Amino acid sequence: MTTSKIRKIPYTKPSITELEVEFSTDAAANGWGEHCYDYIVCFEEAFKDHLGVNYAIATSSCSSYFE
Repeated sequence: MTTSKIRKIPYTKPSITELEVEFSTDAAANGWGEHCYDYIVCFEEAFKDHLGVNYAIATSSCSSYFE
């Protein structure tokens, strides 16, 4: 198969800013497990505001969704 016949899968590069680096570093330095819900609540609030809705629910993992 020649290169011209190969279908490429579109993708985007990650858009990681200093804010994401700061949050990741803080979580790693201060313990994700002990403080994960602080980050989740912060994410829910920001996501809710971004979407302009009254409610947003996030989980720490897929497993916690099923509990």
